[in-house]
Amino acid sequence: MKLAGIGKTTAKKIETKLQKYMAEGNVYHGCTSLVIEETGVTQRSVATSVQREKKYIPAFKSGPFAILLALYSDIISSEPLGYMTRSEICRRGQPFCSSSFEGNGMYTAWNGMKGLIDRGLVVSEGSPTRYTLSVAGTQLAESLWLASGENQAEDVEGDPTGASKGLIEVSAGSFEVKLVIDSREVKGLSERSFIQDELAKRGVVALVRPLDLGDFAWICKSKIDDTEVMCDYIVERKREDDFVASLTDGRYAEQKFRLKNCGLSNVFYLIEMRSGNDLKKIGLNRALAAMMSIRIRDQICLIETKGLEATIDYIHKMTEIITNEYSTLDLLAINSHDILDTDYAKERYNLEAENGEKLHLTFNAFNFSNRKTQTLCLNEALAKHLMHIKGVGVDKALAIANEYPTIAALMTAYMKLPMEEGKKMLANIEFGEKKRKIGSQISEKIFQILV
Repeated sequence: MKLAGIGKTTAKKIETKLQKYMAEGNVYHGCTSLVIEETGVTQRSVATSVQREKKYIPAFKSGPFAILLALYSDIISSEPLGYMTRSEICRRGQPFCSSSFEGNGMYTAWNGMKGLIDRGLVVSEGSPTRYTLSVAGTQLAESLWLASGENQAEDVEGDPTGASKGLIEVSAGSFEVKLVIDSREVKGLSERSFIQDELAKRGVVALVRPLDLGDFAWICKSKIDDTEVMCDYIVERKREDDFVASLTDGRYAEQKFRLKNCGLSNVFYLIEMRSGNDLKKIGLNRALAAMMSIRIRDQICLIETKGLEATIDYIHKMTEIITNEYSTLDLLAINSHDILDTDYAKERYNLEAENGEKLHLTFNAFNFSNRKTQTLCLNEALAKHLMHIKGVGVDKALAIANEYPTIAALMTAYMKLPMEEGKKMLANIEFGEKKRKIGSQISEKIFQILV
């Protein structure tokens, strides 16, 4: 049957849309004898060509497999959203995948999304992008769900435990410990090359990458895929002249704050001493007081070395100790997708309580959570302001900020009390691992400055 008013351009558009419609698994219910003469396309010929295509089935535990099951888990949940974001797909999909959804390699499990979209199994739209299953995608995901024996929609959607939160498990022996040197902070290419060469002579092959905090760190690099988990150690290296400069330009307090909140327990502040003349420029008493503050008030391990060679020896010994420590450990890590849109410190604490063991950070999660440009939480912003008050260190500032998350909350509490009680309001707040109290002197000083 020839249709009046249908030219080649219109016919071609109809043909394209019909092919796309049927490729998604839809059935054409129109006239099977429809023929558009000028293009020679029939509905039957299109249907036949689609049927000839080999049915796509993703490999078990592959990226596309995990993405389809993640999207399907929303459909069968008790309260489906109707769509999922990338971070949510990665979080829900990780338990169904043998490779990681994050990493620094050319391929991650997320790369499978493009193929699913191209095949018409997943539809993406909006900004930020929202993903849904097409009719064909839903049918395929359902068959995969049943074939794989998955019948745990409530576990995935309800009150997730470690596995459903996308936690990454790395078994002892499946990874090797690698030293990472920050590519941006080491002074000069020649110095960085010297450090690498000297470490290589000592049998340590170091990786050079951007670190958003610290100069030296260690990762557990999987031998199987791109998974990289942070060891619980970090070193901030300061040459004597740089240490003095940080005291005068304000970086000293900021860097201590960031180190105390980096998510790693073993923080080392290494000062590379030279002649001692730089310390004299600002006064030995001031320099020594700052170093004592790092050790005692901030509970950060302060290391003094006599030059670059001694620093390299120290990093070499640390690498040996850390490698030996982690050789028999099974690791459980929280990845960056679980901390993108939440208070990761609180989320990490809750997950550690649920799983009954310490959670490490993946390398990407560490860098993400320690970016200088990231938006501060309100309590972190308050803590940074409080640290400008003499006598208020990192631990004290954080303890106060945890009790009163914003300056408004702190001021409201002050206003409800008589002046004398307000001066003592913060005195009994505990801080640090030893749970010492802030004390009346610091409490009164903060009151006088703010009120």
